[in-house]
Amino acid sequence: MKKTTLATLIVLSAAGAYTSQDSFQNIQVDGTNISIPQGSYQTAAGVVRIAKDQTVQVTAVTSLRVEDEEMVLPKTPLNPGTWKGNGKLSKLRVANITACGSVDPESITVVRKNRSPLKEGEDYLAEKRWGRIVKGPSGAVADNEPVFVSYTCRLQRLDTVAADKAGKVLYLEGKESMIAPPLPALPDGCIVLFNVYRPYDSSVLLQSNIFLNEVDAKTVATGSTPGRTPKTLAKLKAGEPVTIVCWGDSVTVGADLENPQDRYSNQLEQRLKAKFPRADITVTNISIGGTQSAYWLKGWDEKKTEGCTFARVLAAKPDLVTLEFVNDTSIPIARSR
Repeated sequence: MKKTTLATLIVLSAAGAYTSQDSFQNIQVDGTNISIPQGSYQTAAGVVRIAKDQTVQVTAVTSLRVEDEEMVLPKTPLNPGTWKGNGKLSKLRVANITACGSVDPESITVVRKNRSPLKEGEDYLAEKRWGRIVKGPSGAVADNEPVFVSYTCRLQRLDTVAADKAGKVLYLEGKESMIAPPLPALPDGCIVLFNVYRPYDSSVLLQSNIFLNEVDAKTVATGSTPGRTPKTLAKLKAGEPVTIVCWGDSVTVGADLENPQDRYSNQLEQRLKAKFPRADITVTNISIGGTQSAYWLKGWDEKKTEGCTFARVLAAKPDLVTLEFVNDTSIPIARSR
């Protein structure tokens, strides 16, 4: 197994500044093991002194087996490569969105009530990335005939490698989830060295799976860097009423979270109220999953969804609007003008 080092990684400190690459150059990744040599490691959260050479093992991620999910196969086209369409496997759905890539593509089996197997490509068609099953061209499955689908849901996880005050390296395992796995809690007095992402079907640890995930405006240049929102900031500091609209698609909805109340608009409101307790802050979430900005601005009729109009944003009379449309990445350049 080829060994790699963290010296080639872009590693961010938990405090938001870049971690010194030089101090991490001797850390090695080998299969499912991470070796941290004795020494001092400079992070923005402080100097971490590792008492002796230590190795941590990155544990495997488990999976969830679904047996005999009953469904009636729709006649609609498969529409391969897209989340749109009927025939969605229900156990892959979390907060009304499919965990894309979770299903093990080799694990799907479909049988009749009498347990006789159906043949993929003939009796049924499968969109395995998005977990959808529809009728095949053979016509062997009758209308309204129940079939039973079995499959494996792969899970993912975020772990943390930290050090305590004595210089002992700790491997903290996070909670497995189909989508948006949370980081484990950091014990008191410990400092994060880096986090470890275990994606679907990750048998070995890759260099790209190691990172620290907390960043701020010092490390990520955005359109909201200091000085870009002077009027809103002045009202917050003066304790005046402030209205903010979070506008977007399913990410803003919070559809990729087990608890949609954890969505970023709620966290934004909570953090602003904590920082500016005198201000009267209202954060309104105006978002619809699966939309693109043009649906709201140009009146395109591809998304026939009630309320998909920018007039709702204007009606809120916001001081500030945040926008997120990851779905805009699929708009052809010529069409977006």
